[in-house]
Amino acid sequence: MNTWTYINEENKYNVELLNYDAKTAFNHLVEVQTEIQMLRKKVVILEAAAVSLNSTIQSNLTEDALLVEEVEETLLVEEEEASLE
Repeated sequence: MNTWTYINEENKYNVELLNYDAKTAFNHLVEVQTEIQMLRKKVVILEAAAVSLNSTIQSNLTEDALLVEEVEETLLVEEEEASLE
């Protein structure tokens, strides 16, 4: 049977010998750390999915869907107005 230990700096503690509150907190800590590990794995998977989805979009971009920037048109109007002054 494995003995659960809690390590604090250089000291190791037998969790079974701690009081009820400490044991309960330790059990919650183990659950939280397990959940964090699962979420980290999920983030890695989601990031890989995002890269793949972005790649699919990039490879399917077309000229028909390209938007013309209105900034260019605005600059031309401002330049024309400035030359009239």
